[in-house]
Amino acid sequence: MPSSDADVWLWRATLTGLLIACPECGLLQVEQPCWGCASVHCARCGKALEHVVPSGRDRVLAYALAAAVAFVMANAFPIMTLEVQGERTTTTLLGAARTLQHQQMYGLAALVVATAVVAPALVIAVSVYLGLALRSGRRLPGVGGAFRVWRSARPWAMIEVLVVASLVAIVRLAGVAHVELGLAVGSLGALMVLMAIGAVAFNPHAFWATVDPPASPAGPPERGGLEGLVPCEACGLLQRLVPTPQPCHCARCGHHMYARKPHSISRTLALLITAYVLYLPANLLPIIETGSLFGDQHDTILSGAVYLWVTGSWALAALVFLASIVVPLAKLLTLTFLAISVLGGARWEPLHRTRLYRAVEGIGRWSMLDIFVTMLLVALVQFRSLAAIMPGPGALAFGGVVVLTIAAARTFDPRLLWDPPRRRAA
Repeated sequence: MPSSDADVWLWRATLTGLLIACPECGLLQVEQPCWGCASVHCARCGKALEHVVPSGRDRVLAYALAAAVAFVMANAFPIMTLEVQGERTTTTLLGAARTLQHQQMYGLAALVVATAVVAPALVIAVSVYLGLALRSGRRLPGVGGAFRVWRSARPWAMIEVLVVASLVAIVRLAGVAHVELGLAVGSLGALMVLMAIGAVAFNPHAFWATVDPPASPAGPPERGGLEGLVPCEACGLLQRLVPTPQPCHCARCGHHMYARKPHSISRTLALLITAYVLYLPANLLPIIETGSLFGDQHDTILSGAVYLWVTGSWALAALVFLASIVVPLAKLLTLTFLAISVLGGARWEPLHRTRLYRAVEGIGRWSMLDIFVTMLLVALVQFRSLAAIMPGPGALAFGGVVVLTIAAARTFDPRLLWDPPRRRAA
């Protein structure tokens, strides 16, 4: 039972959805209205908890439908055409993935299709459905599962990385052949913009308040007050975990419920150790192998960045170096440091450590840049009488590093950085 007027007020805030929990530090706080600002931030760690978009409810469906059109065009039309001494090759996005498959790089082909085709398609399709639910103002069948798919697929949809990779491939090929851009390049650029704007327009908190509004408080609070309330990792709904032999699920979206991600540190460290093993061959072994009338050439990630620098594309060279060499290593070292600090019971500077986690989680996707560049070069440079490019063993190892580091960041629970040692569990 609440012991004071403040407890009653907090209890009512919980039932009406005004009490929210930060997903990074776990702080329970009452959502304050934010007049004239773009987002609401956590009072302790600064995490953006909600963004305020005028008329976002009316725009979500429109952006999703426009993105669907751009997605179809990006996959139906060629990305670019290459011409050397009268011989021409052209490729689409799926055609490039099939080239990798024909060269028995099945893992690399699957990674490209998953991040450039499947994940964006899922995000767009689910966004259309969620937009329909938002426009209707009611809970459509299966909306909880659709929301979980949207949340899980978003980090793996890497259209913006593919667009930059196309620019890098154009620069690398322009010096040795005539390059013609296909309609798919412009469609990918439009898709990148539409998906970014659509993500900003979609406010999960306002979505659930519209399609599944919380009930008005009518009776006394449950025994225990606010103690033991846990937010759903997917939709953010605060609810109390009930100890049962079966896993608990969110009452609103159906996601698995747990106070902290189970075995977070042990899983994170296992993924990181595997990524460390692959990091050296990913950087030492050739990522592409070129065969021509003048001999064979083997290029690593570093030599590709050097080539861009020597040819005068300094900005792209710096981008490739940072995205493919610095970012993966920085992410490995940072996540290792954070996991060890939790295991050691460190309590110093949780805010700074949370900001480190936020940074590595946000930039990790850009490590896919070299994978997409490799895919495009392999698909386009297939002039058997002149030259042909094949993916090297370093490409597969580097793809493994990218996937493992992204998975490690998602497995790590940043709330452990703020918990007292007695609450932490590996």
